[in-house]
Amino acid sequence: MIDPTTRRAKKGAITSIVRTTSGNMPNVRWNGESKDTMIPFPSLKKDERPATAAPVKPIIAPTPVLASSSKGPGPMDLMEEGLPILLAMYAVVRVILRAIAHLSPCQAMWPT
Repeated sequence: MIDPTTRRAKKGAITSIVRTTSGNMPNVRWNGESKDTMIPFPSLKKDERPATAAPVKPIIAPTPVLASSSKGPGPMDLMEEGLPILLAMYAVVRVILRAIAHLSPCQAMWPT
């Protein structure tokens, strides 16, 4: 439809089609208006120049979720929780090795 004030084509969308005594008539809601207008089909034309496409939302990778059937903590969990335990165990082993180093016939191979 041509807007009589600007003499330009008005854009809108068909909201419903109503059966009347003269045939089927579409209800059209024009852009910028809040109510529908009934207009005959022959006066409508397909929009050959659609409005610019809406910007595409970026795809964000989902955050991984630990499955409920998991067999244990993941690798990063082990690093956070297991590292202090490993360091403590290493210190204990060094103390034990120092304590028994003098009993060994090969003292050169033991760390001091």
